[in-house]
Amino acid sequence: MTFAKTKLALLAAAALGLTACTTTQELSATPELASHYADDIVRLSLIEIDPGRIPEYKAFLKEEAETSVRIEPGVRVLYSAFEKELPHHLTILEIYDSPEAYRSHIASPHFVKYKEGTLNMVTKLDLVDCEPLSAQMPLKAPQDGSYANDMVRLSRIEIDPNRIDEYKAFLKEEAETSVRIEPGVRILYAAFEQKQPNRLTILEIYDNQEAYRSHIASPHFVKYKEGTLDMVTKLELIDCEPLSAQMPLKAPAAMQTN
Repeated sequence: MTFAKTKLALLAAAALGLTACTTTQELSATPELASHYADDIVRLSLIEIDPGRIPEYKAFLKEEAETSVRIEPGVRVLYSAFEKELPHHLTILEIYDSPEAYRSHIASPHFVKYKEGTLNMVTKLDLVDCEPLSAQMPLKAPQDGSYANDMVRLSRIEIDPNRIDEYKAFLKEEAETSVRIEPGVRILYAAFEQKQPNRLTILEIYDNQEAYRSHIASPHFVKYKEGTLDMVTKLELIDCEPLSAQMPLKAPAAMQTN
């Protein structure tokens, strides 16, 4: 989907099995390309499940998510992160081309199978519609091709409601710089809640702990941290285990090629 250079896009496509990838710079270059993201639905599904049925639930979810991204052109991302300290808590990042793509998805046989099969496993479900900081999601393959040492984190943040635009400017500069110049920073994807826009979740994926430590010592991260210190009113860092190490990621259906 989105990468800093075409070479990286091709590398990631080979590593992740993607079929429709272009670069971040290319997608940002023209209004026509940006328009493909205009109707996106971005949602966070916050789920709690019966702690005694986690493996059973994961089997249903894995089948549904992999099938959806593989055969539904309008389902671009279904990425599930289970909390390490509370493994019956998970967050699913969902990205769809449009409301029509979402409605088609929830009517699909594989989604219905998942929903009916897990109905008595799910104890809590919150669907949080979001606006992404950037419509296009930069994604890089691991430097060494291995996902074994990945560090996956969700940062849940609340900011001063009167300083949202100022905060976004700091965050956008930091996130784009980090993914562009730090080899071990693979994803920094920020989603702001529509109903409470001073609340956001950042999905962070690093190659390993060393990459994370290097990241938080970088000048651009320090600039972001110091610049937003008095804007942030709450910060929760949640280390996670992904359902699948590799994140299938597709371009909008209008840009996909066979």
